[in-house]
Amino acid sequence: ADLQQADLYGADLSKAYLRKADLRGADLSKADLREAVLCNADLYKALLYEADLRGADLRGADLRHAELCHADLRGANMDYSCLPLWCGGKFKADARICKQLIAHTLIIMELSGEGSIELLKNMREYKAGWHRENELIGK
Repeated sequence: ADLQQADLYGADLSKAYLRKADLRGADLSKADLREAVLCNADLYKALLYEADLRGADLRGADLRHAELCHADLRGANMDYSCLPLWCGGKFKADARICKQLIAHTLIIMELSGEGSIELLKNMREYKAGWHRENELIGK
């Protein structure tokens, strides 16, 4: 679906099938996207302010420059998605997403020789049980 720049403010899109949808620049602020399928969707520069994305399937989604401020991503599957790391990317997350972010940060820190031994130890302990942890063994 080509929904570039679409005005979907507050829309009820719960459980919608939007796989590979082009939502670049779309306004999805305050939209209900609970359990929506957004695999490989292009959400570049999309406005997702206060959007409810709980349980959404965002695998492979492009969220670069997306406005996620106050969005709720708890229970969302964000494997292989592109997540913005900027001030507009403040969102609610569950332990699964937090552990995933810590795991990737830990890899970068260890490969770069950054961080104190105590910090790295605490990060390793926190990420224990991450859903893809077995893929990082030996890396």
